Amino acid sequence: MNAVKKSNNKKVCFITVNQIDLGIRLLSGVLKASGNSVRLINLATREGKWVHKYPDIIKGQLAPLVEDYHIIGISTVDMFLKRAEDLALWLAENMEKPVIMGGNHVELYPEESIQTPGVKAICAGQGVKTISELVEKWGTGKEFDIPDFWFKHSDGTIKKNQVLPPLSTKDYYDLPLPDYSYDDYWYLYNNEIKKMPERSGPVPVDQHQIGHPDTCVITFSQGCSNHCDFCNVAALTRKYREHGNKQVSWLRCKPIDRIIEEFQEIKKHNPNMKFIVFMDNNFAAHPLATLRKLADFMSKEIKLPFYCMASPNNLNREKLECLIKAGLKELNLGIESNAAINKKFYGRNISDEVVINIARLLNEYKDIVHPFYDFLIFNPAETEQDLLTTLELVRKLPMPFDLVTHHLTVAPVLPLYHRLLKTVGRLPRDSSKLYESNWHDADPREYLDWHTFYLNLLMEFMAGPHTSDKIGRLPRWTSDLKNHLVMTALKKHNPELADKLKTATEKESLDWLLRDDIRTLMQQHKNMLLEIYDKLPPIRYTNQVVEYRINPCIKQ
Repeated sequence: MNAVKKSNNKKVCFITVNQIDLGIRLLSGVLKASGNSVRLINLATREGKWVHKYPDIIKGQLAPLVEDYHIIGISTVDMFLKRAEDLALWLAENMEKPVIMGGNHVELYPEESIQTPGVKAICAGQGVKTISELVEKWGTGKEFDIPDFWFKHSDGTIKKNQVLPPLSTKDYYDLPLPDYSYDDYWYLYNNEIKKMPERSGPVPVDQHQIGHPDTCVITFSQGCSNHCDFCNVAALTRKYREHGNKQVSWLRCKPIDRIIEEFQEIKKHNPNMKFIVFMDNNFAAHPLATLRKLADFMSKEIKLPFYCMASPNNLNREKLECLIKAGLKELNLGIESNAAINKKFYGRNISDEVVINIARLLNEYKDIVHPFYDFLIFNPAETEQDLLTTLELVRKLPMPFDLVTHHLTVAPVLPLYHRLLKTVGRLPRDSSKLYESNWHDADPREYLDWHTFYLNLLMEFMAGPHTSDKIGRLPRWTSDLKNHLVMTALKKHNPELADKLKTATEKESLDWLLRDDIRTLMQQHKNMLLEIYDKLPPIRYTNQVVEYRINPCIKQ
């Protein structure tokens, strides 16, 4: 296989600008197996920090770390594209380094990515099968014909090579293990790029609702058994299938023997890990036989709690019990919306009955597993009635759970983008927001002209833990809501509404908030709603028990 072909020793540096480093670890494993030296640099920051560019102080620290390297690779996703582009240009102009850009964003948008100033080449596919050959032939002129890579010549012409199919289950039998070591791993923390001491990992994780320290992030599959029309994961598989690779499976799982082998390698290099995050897009889609073997292995050899994501249509009691035996503590379930909207707009044919039944199943194990339920908000095609139906679905989910809201964000590569333009003639957000923020921190002021502004914002208010005394950031009981809202904005903006709250007879606050007359008044006073929004505490999920911090075993 090309991936393990021996090559001349070259020094390659891979930089990730987002927290998930699994792609560059896989490439590093392949290159080290073929005799190359690889340095990994993780320049992840808290979401929302340095969105457009790294400050000069960080670039100054980066300079000596890349100075002696022949090739620099930068991996990026949509939300950190701007700072990846700025970094590529800085490396090309100030360090005179040839930059190859890759990652999920580049795979989806190779035509625009190859035009990035400072970028000499892009990895238009996964690059795993051909990266060793690329490094071996780099600088000889023969590298320009290697599959999965596109090149930009000095005269501006572009050489586009064949994009190979993504890795299949069979490919993993011949592929070297990812580089899970920390022997030359650097990370950004407190405005300083530091070297990670070997055998001290893992790198801290601060990705939306994942709030644990000492967390190791792993994935054992690509793609997803669902192919939702709002999802980049499905879009990427769809792209492979539409460009000559029709046999590519929607879900590509690693074989169980490979999973166990990788886990053993991870454990060797991560003696201090205390929690595991599986970033598989749909962990419950693994075959039951795989989950049974994984449960036996993890319960005996790993013995650590973990978080994973799943879809209601792939989860059942047998699979859930396997996951619990393996160590499941937190499960993120993608619900997105009510069944009618899911089917009409999102390409998800999952009934509300299936969702409620799975939620009830999870509630049977509420002392062991805590569920997080994902919902999409600010869809311009949804009516008030659509949102009321979704809110009713939320109310049927047994407590406790966390509600996780995602601001719908679509790009031209997604079927939903074109469906929304055709159906309602507008998009939920400006496309440029793809490269400036994630799906959690959108400013509600973007939606002030929407006739469903209030109900969407109410869903945002409800994000967070749902317990016997609260619904996200709001109190569950109307008696508590009176003090909460009257003391914030109602008296100032709408005395009439404040008086109605004082005389409310509804026991639960959501009953009062959803009354027809209250909805009408709230929708008419958007500035008041924004003031309430600004004064609410930040969303803090149940599992966010610590602030972002580095592993305590690492001396600062």
